[in-house]
Amino acid sequence: MTDKPNLDELARLLEKATRGPWEACEPGDYGDFDGESRVVCGDDMRIAVVHWHPRLNTEMSDANAALIVALVNNLPAILSALSAVPVMKEALEEARGIIEQIAPDFRYPPATDSIERRVQRANRWLERADAILELGEV
Repeated sequence: MTDKPNLDELARLLEKATRGPWEACEPGDYGDFDGESRVVCGDDMRIAVVHWHPRLNTEMSDANAALIVALVNNLPAILSALSAVPVMKEALEEARGIIEQIAPDFRYPPATDSIERRVQRANRWLERADAILELGEV
């Protein structure tokens, strides 16, 4: 496993996978494994089975099923947020560069238009960052 997620692969798998939302059914709702399992369903079909047994750690089994469901159901929002990260990093780097350029200006008063141009550039980057956040609903 790599440290950096492969967003394209995740999006491809999401596109091919069973439509959501997915849900974890209650143990015993299906006869699989003598009813001692939690079935994960989506689009009116069984997708996965998480073993559940009264003598085992049922809390962990329930959490496993809930985690699968939560990750799949939230994957579009997760992908959107992660895809915005490089652009946000670029916007922050640009803002950092502008701040580094402006900081000396306050020690040695520059021409007014120099500060004004830099503030306008910074505002454009902030508007771009806001637009990205709105699109991704991050």
